[in-house]
This record gives sequence, structure tokens and C-alpha cells, in this order.
Amino acid sequence: MNGNRISMKGRSNRADDFDFVLRDIAQNMNRSIELLNSIYEIGKQKLRNLDKARL
Repeated sequence: MNGNRISMKGRSNRADDFDFVLRDIAQNMNRSIELLNSIYEIGKQKLRNLDKARL
């Protein structure tokens, strides 16, 4: 965990907690986006099926 991150020395627990919360929010956003994409794909498939049924 080096790189551009500042050293963990001297960081308060509060900052560590904040980093954890930000990572958790980002993961939840990614899950939400994946779910929305799945719902979108299901909707597209249902519309295609309706179009086929009309023919």
C-alpha cells in the first residue's frame, strides 16, 4: 500500500475509517451500476420478445 498514499504513520483512526467508508461507497456504486445494467438488458430482451410476438 505504498505508492501515492501517505504513510499510515500518524494517520488517525478517523482518517482510516473515512478511507474505508469511501471504498465501501465506491463498491456499492459499482454494484448498483451492475444491477442497473442487468435491469436494462432484461428490459431490452423483453422488448425484443414483444416485437417477435407481434410478427
